[in-house]
Amino acid sequence: AVESIEPAMVESLNGSPSDLGSRDYQQLKAQMVRLRAADPSIRFAYLMGQRPEGIIFYVDSEPEGTWAYSPTGQVYNEVTPVTFRAFSDQTEMTEGPASDRWGTWMSALVPVSDKKTGQFVALYGMDVDARYWNYTIARDSAAIVTTTLLILLLVVTFGLTQRRNIREQRRLAAS
Repeated sequence: AVESIEPAMVESLNGSPSDLGSRDYQQLKAQMVRLRAADPSIRFAYLMGQRPEGIIFYVDSEPEGTWAYSPTGQVYNEVTPVTFRAFSDQTEMTEGPASDRWGTWMSALVPVSDKKTGQFVALYGMDVDARYWNYTIARDSAAIVTTTLLILLLVVTFGLTQRRNIREQRRLAAS
C-alpha cells in the first residue's frame, strides 16, 4: 500500500482545510478509499503527519460528514506510545489492541518516505477491528487445537489398547 503512495503528493499538503480543494488531496483521498476497499477487514486507512501541535491526519478513507471522518489537519489526541515511536524511529510498527474514540483496533503503521532522498514524509496507517482480528486468530487456531486434541486422543487410545493387550498376553501366558 505504501509503495503506491506518491510522497510528493503528501508533501504538497499542509494539513489544513485548504487541502480539501487540492488535486493531490483528492487523489490521496481516493487512494485511501481504494486501499480500504481492497480488503474488507480494513476499517480505516489514513496518512498522518507530525506538527508542533501534535500528530495530525492529512487524509483518511472515510466519507466527509460521517461519524468516523477525520478532517485534514485534525489533531489526533489519542496517540499511543507505539505511534509516537513509529514517528520518532520512522519505522514500521504494529500495535494493538489499542482503543480510541472510534473503537478498538489492531494497527499497522508504515513510514512514507521520498524515494530519492529517503526523507520521511508521513506515516501510513491501517486499522483492523480487534474483534475481527481476535475472531480470525480463534478461527485459525481452532484447526490446530482440534488436530492436537485428535492426535492426543489417538495416542491415549493406542496406549490404553497396548496396555490391555499386554495384560491379555500375560494372562494367556499364565494360563
